[in-house]
Amino acid sequence: MDTITSRHDPRFEVTMYKYIGMENSYQLDFYLDHGGYEAAKKALTTMQSVDVVNEVKASGLRGRGGAGFPTGVKWSFMPPVDGRQRFIVCN
Repeated sequence: MDTITSRHDPRFEVTMYKYIGMENSYQLDFYLDHGGYEAAKKALTTMQSVDVVNEVKASGLRGRGGAGFPTGVKWSFMPPVDGRQRFIVCN
């Protein structure tokens, strides 16, 4: 089964525009009050890096380049942790 989520997938829920038109929806405080950055906070504070990569793999998230390469697979190319700090540069 293809893991790409599309608007034609009945499991797809449009959340991008959920708060459009609400007063102050463009403000950072509004975003934070409605759960903004919670996933990033969880990933950075309570999850192991391998768990973050596995979550991204399971999501089916793909790059926006022409090939649509799976993001989780790309992230898994980072060598295992050996005590050195590693970085992924995203543009």
